[in-house]
Amino acid sequence: MTGNRKISKQEPDASIEKDWTQNKSLSGIDPAKLQFLNSIAAQGSQKGMQELLPFLMSAVAQNQNQSGRMHFTQQEMDAIIQVLKIGKSPEETAKIERMLQLIKMLR
Repeated sequence: MTGNRKISKQEPDASIEKDWTQNKSLSGIDPAKLQFLNSIAAQGSQKGMQELLPFLMSAVAQNQNQSGRMHFTQQEMDAIIQVLKIGKSPEETAKIERMLQLIKMLR
């Protein structure tokens, strides 16, 4: 039996990414906010890093221009970001961190 066993690299659970809005850490966030973010995530998932920042900036600007715009507290944003990092590789986590730094610089 020894030598025949394959050691597989742990892969992220696809259901975590698919149902990230159902994470218990996000239970206190308005479902409309999570739906809004899920919509942006779906649209942005097909974009490369070069396209992603302009896309996100456009989405934020559109939200700010709407009369019923959504406001996220820092606590809500921190919880969402932590959930989005679950199951990500170190490279993907680093990309998320770089994107957050860029957004903070633009504020």
